[in-house]
Amino acid sequence: FPEHMSKDYYDFYVDYFFKVDPSIGYFPGAQEMLDELKRRGYKLAIATGKARRGLARFNDRLGLDKTFDDTICVDESASKPDPLMIDILLERQGATKEEAILIGDSAHDGQTAINACVDFMAVTFGARSEEEMKAFNPAFIAHSFDEILNYLSVSAQEEERSQATSEG
Repeated sequence: FPEHMSKDYYDFYVDYFFKVDPSIGYFPGAQEMLDELKRRGYKLAIATGKARRGLARFNDRLGLDKTFDDTICVDESASKPDPLMIDILLERQGATKEEAILIGDSAHDGQTAINACVDFMAVTFGARSEEEMKAFNPAFIAHSFDEILNYLSVSAQEEERSQATSEG
């Protein structure tokens, strides 16, 4: 694009995408799942390829700061699949790699999890198919928000049993 055209296009995109498009929001069921995870004591974070300015617009529309404990954007860190975003979030939240799981729908998410040495849960209701996500050796592939909750419940129960066995 010529320089003046790209600015016009960008301005149109921002006006439409963030101010006009009523479809911007969570997938149906996502907010309820996030609320349940918060109720269970999970720390939730966003590691995004969006700039802080873009995420701030989503926050204004969706109130992300009421749901998520932390966020990091591409203009504050190296971009995915570099593990730096995950490392920064873990450090800021006082969490270990063993406690973390990256939930994502893209090849960049899968490779980021591998590079950061954290578990990966692939979701099939986003950018990529189940077959494509299998390449990143996910700990689990979720087809719905209920499956995410169920997997995390089972994992938490297994962790509790493991700790009880090692202490007993």
